[in-house]
Amino acid sequence: MESLATVALSAVLMTPVIGLVGAARCVWEGVDGDASRQLAVDATIRHLTQQLHDSLALVSLASTANTTQLTILTEQGTLRWIHNVRDQVVLFGVVGEEALLASTISRCTFTLVGSDGLTPVADLALAESVVCRVECQMPNRADPYALTRRVWLRRLPQAPSTGAAIATGGTT
Repeated sequence: MESLATVALSAVLMTPVIGLVGAARCVWEGVDGDASRQLAVDATIRHLTQQLHDSLALVSLASTANTTQLTILTEQGTLRWIHNVRDQVVLFGVVGEEALLASTISRCTFTLVGSDGLTPVADLALAESVVCRVECQMPNRADPYALTRRVWLRRLPQAPSTGAAIATGGTT
């Protein structure tokens, strides 16, 4: 009889605690998921701006419905970022050997901007800066988490034969 009362009392006391622990776990998993997505965006934009800042030249910028690609020339060789819209991943590496840089990236755009700092340009030779925007959709929010950075470029007299702009400036 005494053990039955103990079991009943334990059940009465544990039921709300189990519900509370379950709810806390759901909240923690949501926050942890949001944080990992934000870190992916932060790391991607930081990587883009550092590599662009250290680059020797812009080689190409191409975009289709499913991918966006930016290729640069560095002292280590020709490097490329590829954003795959369908898989929501950003790949990076030496051209032909790209590997996963970040996942859960829903959008990654590059805008070449002219000398006035406002007007988008299509010609790499006319680009004075590159505006990079990286975003991810947050599962618990309506608006995406996004970061935008600008890397200033300038053309040097002895630019590589690609006719590309040379990155020498900072980011904003």
